Amino acid sequence: MIKRRFLYCIITVVFASVAFSSCEKEVAVTGITLDQLDVALIPGQSLQLTATVHPPDAACKTVVWKSDDENVVTVSDDGTVTAVAEGRTGIIAVTGEGSDRKRITCFVTVLSEVELIQMTSGETGFSKFEIYGDGWAIIDWGDRSVDVQKLSTETKTTFSHNFVIPNTRIRIFGKNIRDFSCSDNQLKYLNVSNNTVLQRLCCYNNQLTSLDVSSNTRLEELYCYNNPLTNLDVSNNTRLVYLYCFDNQLTNLDVSNNSQLRVLNCSGNQIASLDVSNNSMLSFLYCYYNQLSNLDVTNNTMLSILHCYINQLTSLDISNNTMLVNLDCNNNQLTSLDVSNNTKLERLCVGDNQLSSLDVRNNTRLIDLLCSYNQLTCLDVSNNTKLERLYVENNQLSSLNVRNNTELRFLDCSSIQLTGSALDALFETLHDNAGEKYIYIGDNPGTDECNPSIAEKKGWTVVD
Repeated sequence: MIKRRFLYCIITVVFASVAFSSCEKEVAVTGITLDQLDVALIPGQSLQLTATVHPPDAACKTVVWKSDDENVVTVSDDGTVTAVAEGRTGIIAVTGEGSDRKRITCFVTVLSEVELIQMTSGETGFSKFEIYGDGWAIIDWGDRSVDVQKLSTETKTTFSHNFVIPNTRIRIFGKNIRDFSCSDNQLKYLNVSNNTVLQRLCCYNNQLTSLDVSSNTRLEELYCYNNPLTNLDVSNNTRLVYLYCFDNQLTNLDVSNNSQLRVLNCSGNQIASLDVSNNSMLSFLYCYYNQLSNLDVTNNTMLSILHCYINQLTSLDISNNTMLVNLDCNNNQLTSLDVSNNTKLERLCVGDNQLSSLDVRNNTRLIDLLCSYNQLTCLDVSNNTKLERLYVENNQLSSLNVRNNTELRFLDCSSIQLTGSALDALFETLHDNAGEKYIYIGDNPGTDECNPSIAEKKGWTVVD
């Protein structure tokens, strides 16, 4: 009996030992994650990567680090990545053994040390930048946030960020950024002096008080309008084709070195003198809302649009500008204007001047004619058969004939010298063409004496 009991005890202990061993089976690794999967550095800069093994109670916690290209970046046993030279490669983290082996890669971009662009944000809020170029770009947002993206010359690459701290320093690293847009932000500072390959810069609608583009000799397009700029030097930008610097606080602008310029919009400044004699390629010139007392466009034979309204011009010679299609010289001090050579004109605005005569007989392509607020005593529009809109209010016309203007649909002849019979005669010359048509006749001697039904029967709305 004693031997049997001893054997039973041995069997029980062995069984219990086997059962306990099976409960202690190791927990397998199911995965590994990194705190960052795409980072950007400059040579010499280091970054600590942190790996997390899953599940938390996995038996194997060891992580082995490896660089795909140690000529670009190296990695130490604790996951510290150090940039060596420009390029892009992967840092691999491996954990587990055998069938439980797991791995993950963090891609690292190393760019040159050149800080291409530096900015200072304004108030807090959302900002967005757009870039065209080659290679990679890094944006250091200045608040421990970094974006890295591969650039394209075909499509824009967009970087966006929400600032919670005002006046933050923003830096962009990379190379071959040819097109950069930081418009519609609240930037107070912008430095692009290191980005010598820049061809197009859009920085409009910001708070920039200065802008240095002297190093950007390849610049072809510059859009810096609606900033409080007080000075703009484009003398080194000899390749410039498009310059939009309107709505700033410029008192002068020298474009004498910009012989390739085709479009210049410097309106809404305080410029008293503008020399465009060297800009023979100029096609579009917008210089309105300035303080110009003189404007010589005799060398600008390619001009098709000239807007010089609200200045202090006493004369304007456009006899050489035979390509002109659109001329707006409203609100100046012109006493005469010869448009006889400008046979391609489709829109002519000469209102608010001191003209006593205006000959538009050669301007047979005119669609819009605005000559209000002058001292005209007569106006012959019989050759202007394409005319659709005619503004002649506040002149000294005693008669007006629009019989040949079959396309006319808007006529403002308020405040001239038309009697009741003269207005009736004018109504008779109106055409019954399709669509809405309006004629304004208020403040004429015959406004209350005329018969507006003559015009109304032709579909015209008469406004007195």
